[in-house]
Amino acid sequence: MAGQGRLTVEVAETFPLEKAADAHRLSQAGHTRGKIVVTVDPD
Repeated sequence: MAGQGRLTVEVAETFPLEKAADAHRLSQAGHTRGKIVVTVDPD
């Protein structure tokens, strides 16, 4: 499905790695629609 462009993912919020604790708290609240994404800055 992804290769055909038929797969979509809803992202609720994106956090930098430094804010991973905030992302975790949001996930535990259980009131999000979509995925919570944690990004890593490639240095």
